[in-house]
Amino acid sequence: MVLHFNKNYGIGQDMKKAITQAEIAELLGINQATVSCAFTESPKVGPELRARIRNAALSMGYRPNASSRAVRRGRTDTIAVLLSTDGHRSYMPLSMQNAILYAAEEHQKLVIFSRFSDDKLTSEELMPRILTELSVDGLILNYSHMVPSALDELISRYHVPAIWINRNLPFDCVHPDDFAGTAMAVRKLYGMGHRKIAFLHSFPTLPPAQEPYSVQQRQDGYMQGMRECGLAPMTVGSIACPHHEKIDRFNAWWDSFGGEHPTGVIGYQHPDSAFFLHQITRRGMRVPGDVSFVMFGDHQDRSTGIQFDNITLPEAELGRIAVEMLIRKISAPATQIPSRVTMPAWMPGESCRAIESPDSPARRNSKKIKDAKTK
Repeated sequence: MVLHFNKNYGIGQDMKKAITQAEIAELLGINQATVSCAFTESPKVGPELRARIRNAALSMGYRPNASSRAVRRGRTDTIAVLLSTDGHRSYMPLSMQNAILYAAEEHQKLVIFSRFSDDKLTSEELMPRILTELSVDGLILNYSHMVPSALDELISRYHVPAIWINRNLPFDCVHPDDFAGTAMAVRKLYGMGHRKIAFLHSFPTLPPAQEPYSVQQRQDGYMQGMRECGLAPMTVGSIACPHHEKIDRFNAWWDSFGGEHPTGVIGYQHPDSAFFLHQITRRGMRVPGDVSFVMFGDHQDRSTGIQFDNITLPEAELGRIAVEMLIRKISAPATQIPSRVTMPAWMPGESCRAIESPDSPARRNSKKIKDAKTK
């Protein structure tokens, strides 16, 4: 069957009024009820007729009323990702965004990304209406720290299906295991022969209570990793001071080790890499010739002329799991879903090298020979 459309229905042409289902039915010579069924999963309309109706509707510029359909079905098949207007509290790399979109597509869901200030997000007026105003079935909230104190209570009170990313909670969240990631890094360096391993956090937030939970988790993981390897933890380099004082503060930290400076350093985050490389170069040292360096990061950065070894966070996995958990939460909003924890991984680069450890057989034999010659 060949359809001939009125010029007023053409795509891209000005339409004087919204196209109705009755007009589609009249054009195709069918009743309006059949057209209505074609935009649902009703078995009353076969695949061929449904395709004809939808193609005609598209060419005529018809758009189904999503709000009315959502009311009838009790869901919108749309989820929202809420971020803070304060960007550093809602860091979301492209890999995580894509994973959320792909996972939602697999479940036939649309995704809305939206930012709210703390005042608006926790207002008594907004939260009861947020699902209907955004036309979504549930929320993914990406806040790593400084979460508004009233937000948890409002979500609970209004039974909002919600999953958190990057919060350390027992239920309804997904986050990386920062503790295990740092302990793993210590063991990796230990296996490369390093026995003097330090932890550096060059740009801490003041006051410490406003920092992400990952700061303490990574430091604790460092301590645990050192103990597991039978090593004494070294003084943590937390360079908490104004920017113009950081060079002096770093030098004071490094000098505190005397002649027993670290041979391996773990950086809390990506900005530590450029800072550390600059400070070590100023001291006439090289990475990795004199000291190995690895930091938490989510991408390969060669801007300094060297590819740093990375402890990569599974950002894509976090996004995918968040969607899967939210789908479950939407089906049973009152159910608390045990939180999921993902494991960071070591991405090899050019900033770490193996060294001969003090307790290696070759080093011990060399010492015995040297001692024998001095007798």
